[in-house]
Order: sequence, then structure tokens, then C-alpha cells
Amino acid sequence: PVQISRAGYKCEVCCNIWTTAEKNLSVRRGKWVARNKKPAKIVRAGFHINRLYSLLGISGDIPKLVRAWTAAVKSNDPKQKQGFINGTLAEPWKETVAGTDKTISEILQAKCDLPPQTVPEKAVALTCGVDCQKFGFWYVVRAWSYDFTSWLIHYGHLPTWEALERLLFETRYPIESTGRTAGIWRAAIDTGGGRFENLSMTEKAYWWIREHGFGKSCQVWGTKGASRPIAGRIHIGKTLDRTPSGKALPGGLQIILLNTGELKDAFHYRLAQARENGVQAAYLHNETGRDYAAQIKAEQKQINARGLEEWIQVGPDNHLLDAEISAHACADPEWIGGGVNLYRPQPEIVKTERKTKRPLRQAAGSRRRW
Repeated sequence: PVQISRAGYKCEVCCNIWTTAEKNLSVRRGKWVARNKKPAKIVRAGFHINRLYSLLGISGDIPKLVRAWTAAVKSNDPKQKQGFINGTLAEPWKETVAGTDKTISEILQAKCDLPPQTVPEKAVALTCGVDCQKFGFWYVVRAWSYDFTSWLIHYGHLPTWEALERLLFETRYPIESTGRTAGIWRAAIDTGGGRFENLSMTEKAYWWIREHGFGKSCQVWGTKGASRPIAGRIHIGKTLDRTPSGKALPGGLQIILLNTGELKDAFHYRLAQARENGVQAAYLHNETGRDYAAQIKAEQKQINARGLEEWIQVGPDNHLLDAEISAHACADPEWIGGGVNLYRPQPEIVKTERKTKRPLRQAAGSRRRW
């Protein structure tokens, strides 16, 4: 209580500690400045008054504000903290979950020595995640070991469906130190997006997947984020027999529902593991740029007004994050038919010769997609 009663305001310019009276004197000498440019047409004008700068009676008393904040923190009630942030400081409410507010440099610490568009020798399969947009497609390609260690080997933006087809069905990546190449095993396309050639991007994706998704070297599935809570990370949706506009889909189309919250948790955990060379690490190739990291950090996990954790978009573009989530889902053991765990090396097989009773050892080895 003694320390709180002596609380003051630290000036950012002179770094001196002001009392409430000195702070109020400075505020009186200031002027109101709008945060944003004045619009051509004013619908409503007003001020969000932070009580630190209020001159209305004792509402701007600094020790009183410190006591209110201390009480809100000690209460462990998110509504009390939200009330202080919204009502007292006139700021938007945001409480970030520790570990999800990484900087660009922290994300890029997950880089390893692997060159781009190169598959590590111990990888067993490649997956691709695609995020549809009104103009083009964002994508990532990951190489996976059977133990769920992964490496980002390729990412970027493609302008057309034809370019996407070349990536998924024709592109071969060299496998380091072997002279062999590998193609993409499984891909997932987020079926959201804007409008395209008088069709919604969702409908365009449906028709494209129907025509190209199966029967080729790479299996391509349509996905969407689950609108309701689902058990686990992946759920098989109902077979769709019509597009959103009502057009018939003869034979139907299976859409995979993703628990995007859990998949984002897993991805960020694996990025952290890559920084420490831990298990199930999600590494980045050695030329991964700030453009990639900026889209990964475009979402943070925050505590909402109900005290629940949720992922919130805080940056302008999060397309590569969505693509990463799809690529991780393709490798997950909950996927239809299993994930990259299908390529786990088989145990050593021991055979016995009848006459000599001498054991003959045969190692089955690991199955690879290529």
C-alpha cells in the first residue's frame, strides 16, 4: 500500500516520474489529435478517453488506477481485466497466450541447413497445403519423416489452376545425396475464397477436385475449418451432393473438416521444437524469408471475453499459416487411411531354416512414397 500510494506516471521524453498533479498539468497543455485520417464523410465523432489522461475529478488519480489494476490481476477473472482495459484504459481487450506471439526473428530460428526444394534423405513422404484466394493460391510443401519430424522445402503463390496442377502432379524434388527425386504424396485444398469466373472459389475448388483429385500421383482432398467443436484434429464431413449454389454433384464429394485450433497448436509446438532440435520438429529451409514468417505470426492465441483461448488474426495475411495447417493435417495419423506413420520401418523379421535350425534375418526396411 505504501508503494502504490507513491505511484506516478513515467514521462517517455524526460523519463521523470510525475505525480497525478504534474501529469494533469501536462495534459492541460496538450491537444486532442485523431489517430486516423479524417474521413470525407463524418458519420459519428467521439473520443476514447484513457483515464490516465482524464481531468474529470479523481478518475485520473494514478494510485487509484494502480489499485484497480492490481485488484483485477489478483482476481484471476478475465472479465475484471477486460473491464479495466476497455473501461479504464479505453483500449481493445486482448490477452495473448504465452508462446504464440513470436516475432519474425524467433520464427526464423527454426531454419536448418537444408537448401530449398530439396528433400532430406530420411524423409518418407511429401505433403502440400493450399489456401485458395480470389486471385491465386498460397501453398507450402513439407517433407516428413515417419516420426513426424518435418522440413519446409517449398512455399509461395501460384496464379492459376494450371500452375497448381503442375506443382501437384508434375513437380519432382531432388532427394539429397541419392540422385533420386520425390513427388507430392498427398495435398489438401482449403475450399474457401472469393469469386472466380462467376463461380465462388469454393465451387470452383469442388469441381476441380472432382476432376483432378484422385487417380493421379498425388491425392488431393478438399478441406474446411470445422464451424463447430469436433473431437480430435480431423473429421470426415458428410458427403456433399450439391454445391453451395445448389448445383448437383453427381456421385458426391467428401470434404474433410479440420480442427484448426488444435492443428495450429501442434504446428507452433513443432516450430518451438525445431528451435531446440527436439522431437517432431517442424524445420524451415535455409532460405525461408521474412515474408513467410510474417504470415505465420499473423495469428495469435488470445483469451477472449469468456475466458476461453482462441486464435485471432492480428496481421493482414495469414495464408501461409492456413496452408501449413493443411499440410500438417495431411500427415496426421487421424487422416483417412492414416498419415506418414504408415511408412514406419517394419520390425526385423526372423526366419528359421528347417534343417539347420539356423535363424535367417531379413530387415523389411521402410516403405517410401517414391
